[in-house]
Amino acid sequence: MSRTDVIIQGYLFKYGTPLICVIILYMIVASYFESVRNKLYALYVIKCDNVYERMTKHYKKELFSPLHSLVSANWKLRNQGLIRILEIGVRTGQNLKYYPKNSHVILADRNSRLEKHFKSADYKKIDQLNVVKYIQSYGENLAEIPDESVDAVVATLVLCSAPDVDRMLGEIWRVLVPGGIYFFLEHIQEPDDPSLRRMQNILTKIKVWPYVFDGCHLNRNVKKNIKQIKFKEVNCDHLQFDMKDPYPLKFTRTHIIGTAIK
Repeated sequence: MSRTDVIIQGYLFKYGTPLICVIILYMIVASYFESVRNKLYALYVIKCDNVYERMTKHYKKELFSPLHSLVSANWKLRNQGLIRILEIGVRTGQNLKYYPKNSHVILADRNSRLEKHFKSADYKKIDQLNVVKYIQSYGENLAEIPDESVDAVVATLVLCSAPDVDRMLGEIWRVLVPGGIYFFLEHIQEPDDPSLRRMQNILTKIKVWPYVFDGCHLNRNVKKNIKQIKFKEVNCDHLQFDMKDPYPLKFTRTHIIGTAIK
Protein backbone atom coordinates (compact mmCIF):
# COMPACT_ATOMS: atom_id res chain seq x y z
CA MET A 1 0.00 0.00 0.00
CA SER A 2 1.44 3.34 -1.03
CA ARG A 3 1.91 6.29 1.32
CA THR A 4 -0.93 8.13 -0.48
CA ASP A 5 -3.30 5.22 0.11
CA VAL A 6 -2.37 5.18 3.79
CA ILE A 7 -3.07 8.93 4.09
CA ILE A 8 -6.44 8.62 2.31
CA GLN A 9 -7.37 5.65 4.49
CA GLY A 10 -6.45 7.63 7.58
CA TYR A 11 -8.60 10.59 6.53
CA LEU A 12 -11.51 8.29 5.76
CA PHE A 13 -11.20 6.59 9.15
CA LYS A 14 -10.78 9.89 11.00
CA TYR A 15 -13.49 11.91 9.24
CA GLY A 16 -15.57 9.45 7.22
CA THR A 17 -17.10 7.53 10.13
CA PRO A 18 -18.18 10.67 12.05
CA LEU A 19 -19.55 12.15 8.82
CA ILE A 20 -21.63 9.04 8.14
CA CYS A 21 -22.93 9.15 11.72
CA VAL A 22 -23.89 12.82 11.32
CA ILE A 23 -25.72 12.06 8.04
CA ILE A 24 -27.62 9.16 9.63
CA LEU A 25 -28.51 11.30 12.66
CA TYR A 26 -29.70 14.10 10.37
CA MET A 27 -31.91 11.68 8.42
CA ILE A 28 -33.46 10.35 11.65
CA VAL A 29 -34.11 13.85 13.03
CA ALA A 30 -35.45 15.11 9.67
CA SER A 31 -37.78 12.12 9.43
CA TYR A 32 -39.04 12.75 12.96
CA PHE A 33 -39.69 16.43 12.34
CA GLU A 34 -41.38 15.64 9.03
CA SER A 35 -43.71 13.24 10.82
CA VAL A 36 -44.47 15.86 13.48
CA ARG A 37 -45.00 18.52 10.82
CA ASN A 38 -47.47 16.30 8.94
CA LYS A 39 -49.46 15.57 12.10
CA LEU A 40 -49.58 19.24 13.09
CA TYR A 41 -50.55 20.23 9.55
CA ALA A 42 -53.38 17.68 9.54
CA LEU A 43 -54.76 19.21 12.73
CA TYR A 44 -54.37 22.69 11.23
CA VAL A 45 -56.24 21.66 8.06
CA ILE A 46 -59.21 20.45 10.11
CA LYS A 47 -59.38 23.70 12.09
CA CYS A 48 -58.68 25.84 9.04
CA ASP A 49 -61.39 24.14 6.98
CA ASN A 50 -63.92 24.64 9.77
CA VAL A 51 -63.07 28.36 9.99
CA TYR A 52 -63.24 28.76 6.21
CA GLU A 53 -66.57 26.99 6.11
CA ARG A 54 -68.10 29.30 8.71
CA MET A 55 -66.91 32.37 6.82
CA THR A 56 -67.66 31.22 3.28
CA LYS A 57 -70.80 29.06 3.52
CA HIS A 58 -73.03 31.90 2.29
CA TYR A 59 -70.76 32.49 -0.71
CA LYS A 60 -70.39 28.76 -1.39
CA LYS A 61 -74.12 28.20 -1.37
CA GLU A 62 -74.46 30.82 -4.08
CA LEU A 63 -71.37 29.62 -5.95
CA PHE A 64 -72.53 26.01 -6.18
CA SER A 65 -76.21 26.75 -6.88
CA PRO A 66 -75.77 26.22 -10.68
CA LEU A 67 -74.95 22.57 -9.96
CA HIS A 68 -78.63 21.98 -9.19
CA SER A 69 -79.75 23.12 -12.64
CA LEU A 70 -76.82 21.72 -14.61
CA VAL A 71 -77.77 19.15 -17.29
CA SER A 72 -75.32 16.31 -17.84
CA ALA A 73 -73.70 15.74 -21.23
CA ASN A 74 -73.90 12.01 -20.55
CA TRP A 75 -77.27 10.71 -21.79
CA LYS A 76 -77.54 8.02 -19.12
CA LEU A 77 -76.99 10.50 -16.31
CA ARG A 78 -79.17 13.08 -18.06
CA ASN A 79 -82.09 10.66 -18.23
CA GLN A 80 -81.79 10.14 -14.47
CA GLY A 81 -81.47 13.85 -13.72
CA LEU A 82 -77.93 13.36 -12.44
CA ILE A 83 -74.53 14.95 -13.14
CA ARG A 84 -70.87 13.93 -12.82
CA ILE A 85 -68.67 16.10 -10.57
CA LEU A 86 -64.91 15.97 -10.07
CA GLU A 87 -63.52 17.56 -6.91
CA ILE A 88 -59.78 18.19 -6.71
CA GLY A 89 -58.31 18.71 -3.26
CA VAL A 90 -61.31 17.42 -1.34
CA ARG A 91 -59.46 17.70 2.01
CA THR A 92 -62.07 17.33 4.80
CA GLY A 93 -65.03 17.26 2.43
CA GLN A 94 -66.60 20.61 3.33
CA ASN A 95 -67.93 21.14 -0.23
CA LEU A 96 -69.78 17.84 -0.55
CA LYS A 97 -72.96 18.96 1.17
CA TYR A 98 -73.56 21.50 -1.59
CA TYR A 99 -73.75 18.88 -4.34
CA PRO A 100 -77.07 17.64 -5.76
CA LYS A 101 -78.26 14.40 -4.18
CA ASN A 102 -77.04 11.19 -5.88
CA SER A 103 -74.52 13.05 -8.06
CA HIS A 104 -71.79 10.83 -9.49
CA VAL A 105 -68.64 12.16 -7.82
CA ILE A 106 -64.93 11.61 -8.44
CA LEU A 107 -62.71 12.60 -5.50
CA ALA A 108 -59.06 13.51 -6.13
CA ASP A 109 -56.59 14.46 -3.43
CA ARG A 110 -52.86 14.11 -2.76
CA ASN A 111 -53.67 12.35 0.53
CA SER A 112 -52.95 8.64 0.21
CA ARG A 113 -55.51 7.93 2.97
CA LEU A 114 -58.33 9.70 1.11
CA GLU A 115 -60.40 6.63 0.27
CA LYS A 116 -59.97 5.05 3.71
CA HIS A 117 -60.99 8.33 5.36
CA PHE A 118 -64.17 8.76 3.34
CA LYS A 119 -65.17 5.12 3.69
CA SER A 120 -64.77 5.10 7.47
CA ALA A 121 -67.86 4.02 9.39
CA ASP A 122 -68.34 7.36 11.14
CA TYR A 123 -68.06 9.49 8.01
CA LYS A 124 -71.44 10.68 6.74
CA LYS A 125 -70.65 13.47 4.26
CA ILE A 126 -70.89 11.22 1.20
CA ASP A 127 -74.03 9.28 2.13
CA GLN A 128 -76.15 11.32 -0.30
CA LEU A 129 -73.63 10.99 -3.15
CA ASN A 130 -72.47 8.24 -5.48
CA VAL A 131 -68.67 8.28 -5.26
CA VAL A 132 -67.54 6.41 -8.36
CA LYS A 133 -63.76 6.85 -8.06
CA TYR A 134 -61.00 7.93 -5.67
CA ILE A 135 -57.80 9.27 -7.20
CA GLN A 136 -54.56 10.08 -5.40
CA SER A 137 -53.29 13.08 -7.36
CA TYR A 138 -52.18 16.68 -7.00
CA GLY A 139 -54.44 17.48 -9.97
CA GLU A 140 -51.75 17.93 -12.62
CA ASN A 141 -52.20 14.34 -13.73
CA LEU A 142 -55.77 13.12 -14.10
CA ALA A 143 -54.99 10.46 -16.70
CA GLU A 144 -57.59 8.14 -15.15
CA ILE A 145 -60.33 10.55 -16.26
CA PRO A 146 -61.18 10.61 -20.01
CA ASP A 147 -61.35 13.82 -22.03
CA GLU A 148 -64.65 15.73 -21.86
CA SER A 149 -66.26 13.35 -19.38
CA VAL A 150 -67.05 15.56 -16.37
CA ASP A 151 -69.93 18.04 -16.13
CA ALA A 152 -68.38 20.11 -13.33
CA VAL A 153 -65.02 20.46 -11.60
CA VAL A 154 -64.76 21.84 -8.08
CA ALA A 155 -61.33 22.92 -6.78
CA THR A 156 -61.14 25.21 -3.76
CA LEU A 157 -57.95 26.32 -2.01
CA VAL A 158 -55.73 24.09 -4.13
CA LEU A 159 -53.99 26.30 -6.71
CA CYS A 160 -51.86 27.91 -3.99
CA SER A 161 -50.05 24.60 -3.43
CA ALA A 162 -50.13 23.12 -6.94
CA PRO A 163 -46.59 22.32 -8.15
CA ASP A 164 -47.70 23.39 -11.65
CA VAL A 165 -50.75 25.69 -11.70
CA ASP A 166 -51.11 25.87 -15.48
CA ARG A 167 -50.86 22.11 -15.87
CA MET A 168 -53.57 21.57 -13.27
CA LEU A 169 -55.84 24.10 -14.97
CA GLY A 170 -55.12 22.43 -18.30
CA GLU A 171 -56.26 19.09 -16.87
CA ILE A 172 -59.42 20.71 -15.52
CA TRP A 173 -60.17 22.13 -18.97
CA ARG A 174 -59.42 18.76 -20.62
CA VAL A 175 -61.79 16.65 -18.51
CA LEU A 176 -64.69 19.14 -18.63
CA VAL A 177 -67.38 18.59 -21.23
CA PRO A 178 -68.11 21.53 -23.57
CA GLY A 179 -70.30 23.85 -21.52
CA GLY A 180 -69.00 22.27 -18.30
CA ILE A 181 -68.26 24.50 -15.31
CA TYR A 182 -65.14 24.88 -13.17
CA PHE A 183 -65.95 26.24 -9.69
CA PHE A 184 -63.11 27.90 -7.77
CA LEU A 185 -62.32 29.67 -4.50
CA GLU A 186 -58.68 30.61 -3.98
CA HIS A 187 -56.63 32.98 -1.86
CA ILE A 188 -54.35 35.29 -3.84
CA GLN A 189 -51.55 37.78 -3.34
CA GLU A 190 -52.73 40.80 -1.36
CA PRO A 191 -53.62 43.62 -3.84
CA ASP A 192 -54.30 46.47 -1.38
CA ASP A 193 -52.08 46.22 1.69
CA PRO A 194 -48.36 46.70 0.78
CA SER A 195 -47.13 45.49 4.19
CA LEU A 196 -49.12 42.27 4.00
CA ARG A 197 -48.04 41.73 0.39
CA ARG A 198 -44.39 42.18 1.43
CA MET A 199 -44.77 39.59 4.17
CA GLN A 200 -46.43 37.17 1.74
CA ASN A 201 -43.47 37.53 -0.64
CA ILE A 202 -40.88 37.07 2.11
CA LEU A 203 -42.51 34.03 3.74
CA THR A 204 -42.96 32.36 0.35
CA LYS A 205 -39.52 33.15 -1.09
CA ILE A 206 -37.57 31.93 1.93
CA LYS A 207 -39.61 28.69 1.69
CA VAL A 208 -40.81 28.81 5.29
CA TRP A 209 -44.52 29.04 4.45
CA PRO A 210 -44.48 26.40 1.68
CA TYR A 211 -42.61 23.99 3.95
CA VAL A 212 -44.89 24.40 6.95
CA PHE A 213 -48.14 24.56 4.96
CA ASP A 214 -47.67 21.76 2.47
CA GLY A 215 -46.47 23.73 -0.55
CA CYS A 216 -48.81 26.73 -0.15
CA HIS A 217 -47.64 29.92 -1.91
CA LEU A 218 -48.97 33.17 -0.48
CA ASN A 219 -47.94 35.35 -3.41
CA ARG A 220 -49.69 33.72 -6.37
CA ASN A 221 -52.15 35.58 -8.56
CA VAL A 222 -54.03 32.58 -9.91
CA LYS A 223 -56.78 34.73 -11.42
CA LYS A 224 -54.36 35.51 -14.22
CA ASN A 225 -53.63 31.80 -14.73
CA ILE A 226 -57.33 30.93 -14.93
CA LYS A 227 -57.98 33.65 -17.51
CA GLN A 228 -55.10 32.40 -19.68
CA ILE A 229 -56.74 28.98 -20.12
CA LYS A 230 -59.11 28.54 -23.09
CA PHE A 231 -62.31 28.93 -21.10
CA LYS A 232 -65.20 30.46 -23.01
CA GLU A 233 -66.29 32.57 -20.05
CA VAL A 234 -64.75 33.42 -16.66
CA ASN A 235 -66.80 35.03 -13.89
CA CYS A 236 -64.76 36.14 -10.88
CA ASP A 237 -65.35 38.21 -7.74
CA HIS A 238 -63.00 39.26 -4.94
CA LEU A 239 -63.61 38.53 -1.26
CA GLN A 240 -61.71 39.79 1.76
CA PHE A 241 -61.82 38.14 5.17
CA ASP A 242 -60.35 39.45 8.41
CA MET A 243 -59.28 36.06 9.73
CA LYS A 244 -57.22 35.99 12.93
CA ASP A 245 -57.81 32.50 14.29
CA PRO A 246 -55.99 30.34 13.53
CA TYR A 247 -53.31 33.06 13.27
CA PRO A 248 -51.77 31.98 9.91
CA LEU A 249 -55.04 32.75 8.12
CA LYS A 250 -54.41 36.48 8.55
CA PHE A 251 -51.86 36.12 5.74
CA THR A 252 -54.55 34.91 3.29
CA ARG A 253 -56.94 37.85 3.47
CA THR A 254 -57.93 38.30 -0.19
CA HIS A 255 -59.67 35.58 -2.23
CA ILE A 256 -61.21 35.09 -5.63
CA ILE A 257 -64.41 33.13 -6.11
CA GLY A 258 -66.19 32.27 -9.31
CA THR A 259 -66.74 29.98 -12.28
CA ALA A 260 -65.14 29.27 -15.64
CA ILE A 261 -67.18 27.74 -18.47
CA LYS A 262 -65.58 25.59 -21.17
